[in-house]
Amino acid sequence: MATIHLDDALEKQSTPEVAPMPAFDPAISPELPLELLVAVEGRQAPTSAPKPYRRLRWLHPAIMLRVLAACSAVVLGAWYLSDRLLLVSSLEGVVTAPLVVLRAPINGKVRIEEGIEPAASARAGQALFTMIDDQVDERMLADLRARLNTMDEAEQAVLKRVADLEDLRASLQERSGLHRNATIKRLEAMISEGKAAQEGARAQLTLSRTELARVRALTAHGVQSITRLDEAEAGTRRAFFEVERLSAVIERIRAELDAAHIGMMIGDGYSDVPYSLQRMDELSIRISELRAERDTLNRTRRELTARLASEKEYLDLLRTEIVHSPANGLIWSLGVADGTRVSRGDILGEFTDCRYSYVEATLPERGFDTVHPGALVRVRLSSGTTDLPGIVRSLRGSGAAGTTARAASIERVGTGLMTVVVEINPEAMAAHPAGACQIGRSAKVLF
Repeated sequence: MATIHLDDALEKQSTPEVAPMPAFDPAISPELPLELLVAVEGRQAPTSAPKPYRRLRWLHPAIMLRVLAACSAVVLGAWYLSDRLLLVSSLEGVVTAPLVVLRAPINGKVRIEEGIEPAASARAGQALFTMIDDQVDERMLADLRARLNTMDEAEQAVLKRVADLEDLRASLQERSGLHRNATIKRLEAMISEGKAAQEGARAQLTLSRTELARVRALTAHGVQSITRLDEAEAGTRRAFFEVERLSAVIERIRAELDAAHIGMMIGDGYSDVPYSLQRMDELSIRISELRAERDTLNRTRRELTARLASEKEYLDLLRTEIVHSPANGLIWSLGVADGTRVSRGDILGEFTDCRYSYVEATLPERGFDTVHPGALVRVRLSSGTTDLPGIVRSLRGSGAAGTTARAASIERVGTGLMTVVVEINPEAMAAHPAGACQIGRSAKVLF
């Protein structure tokens, strides 16, 4: 006879067969399926038999999932509000930088240099725009050129007159040379003639002296009369003085010859020099005057040339002007197109230097007394996880208007809000992964 154990019988009675429960996916629905709830309730029907392996209800996976989600929400909220709970944070903020407006220095056409466009970087001193003015007043330049041409013509006229006078002087000098040579030859011939006459006079003197001696001897013997002796003595004296006269004539002619050799005429009819030499002296004086006039013209011409060069340089400066980059930075915008004619003072473009970036942020004015210039703060860029060091530079209440030109700004500052200007550390900004130029990016200031 088969034996039936009590425990097995109780287990068969208290454990009915249950249909398989449908699969539950907590990602699809956090609520339990109806079938599962019915099955669970069925299995939890009162029974007299104890259930040693009963699971606690609060350890159910769906409940644990709900608890975990609630804890995660609390942690995220605490992390998000940590800056606002522990720190003072700005309401709005934007990264900006000083903006330099580039204006046309002169009237004229604009030529934009190659590679210059919005958002293009520029080096300090790099040419950005070239201004060319083709309507510069050149009346002074034309007057200087006319005067310079007049000086050139006057100098050429003086040079021509000097050349003509020099030719005339050369002709007179040639005539004077011919006259002097002829005079020298004539005087030399006269000296020769005088010498010959002197020799004849000396011979006559010798003859007269011999005749006088003979007459004296004859007179002493009573052969000749005293009258004859007197005639012989007179003839001897005439012969002696004739020799002396011819010697003086020869000396006079020699003096005239010596003067003729140096260009002076001292003979009869001459006072100083011949007419040709006098005319040469007059021409020399006139040539000297003309040369002095030419030197004056040359000095005036050099002065006009220097003034002309200076005027041309000045007009070139007025006609052409190059606008350079004031520093290393960024072309923020262009206000003209290539080839546009502008007037002096018109805006050519805008330039900004990203190295001096700062943040404009708003705070409630009730904190005006708690924030001071020079305070160290942190700047957090939008979508960023790294805080940049900064320093408060100025505060501006809601009633103050910002007049400094800047690349970006908060569009509208509400009533009761103050504006805080925070300078960002340049080294930290340069080392930022997104680059040093973050102009226009939203940011918050943490105090």
